[in-house]
Amino acid sequence: MSKPQLERALSTWQNKLADYEHELAITASAEQKFELRNRIEECEKQIKRIKVKIESLEKNSELSIAQPKTRQKPQIQIFLAHASEDKPQVLKLYERLKAKGYKPWLDEKNLIPGQNWREEIPNAIKQSQIFIACLSQNSVSKQGYVTIEFRLALNKYAETPPGTIYLIPLKLHDCEAGLFHSHESK
Repeated sequence: MSKPQLERALSTWQNKLADYEHELAITASAEQKFELRNRIEECEKQIKRIKVKIESLEKNSELSIAQPKTRQKPQIQIFLAHASEDKPQVLKLYERLKAKGYKPWLDEKNLIPGQNWREEIPNAIKQSQIFIACLSQNSVSKQGYVTIEFRLALNKYAETPPGTIYLIPLKLHDCEAGLFHSHESK
């Protein structure tokens, strides 16, 4: 996520915080005040989290300016599609890929609260050089957004030149990967 995107997200959360604080000041109901205090606390957490990310970006930027430029190979972005029930295994995969120098993309790690995930996820799939479909009984039998992610990847894969490695089905558990069989012989 870029610094301007983080700054926009920060501004959104700061505006929400100001609205909730104003609403708290004029609310009479104890139940409403309790709910508003919870919302204010959540806003403060998100603001702190975003500020830490901005500071980290700024530090990395300062380091890159201070250090002589060395030619680095571009990071390969890898989209990790999965069922939410498989999140613990996919988080481990995310960490392993990151440790190897790749740029894995995972909703929980890359989406910032307040972002429109229905726009960001398809964009991330389009920008990724590799798509790993984490397959399990959960993901192949599930109806929902993971199926949409798989279809978006299959559409992108259909547009790639023959022999291109883009779509990698990864079985987390023994399961039937029917959605991908018709595309394996490309």
